[in-house]
Amino acid sequence: MASFAITHERTMNEEGGFSARASDPGGYTYKGLTKRNFPNFKGWPRVEYWVNKYGGLSKAQNKTFPDAELDKMLADFYKKTFWDA
Repeated sequence: MASFAITHERTMNEEGGFSARASDPGGYTYKGLTKRNFPNFKGWPRVEYWVNKYGGLSKAQNKTFPDAELDKMLADFYKKTFWDA
């Protein structure tokens, strides 16, 4: 059985970066998490910080943000929500 760390790394490599397409019913998406489905993810303020830093939704599209704390928040959230469940 694969460890969480290996599985999470593979997932992050597949999920890509930020997305905010009007046609996506999930709304903001970052690394596979949609804001509509997971509004309590504590990393959304950090995602919004990076969207603003890149100059808005269209310029942040498909970007992966260089934020170690956000990466840790994602890993913790994925582990608790999907792996441990």
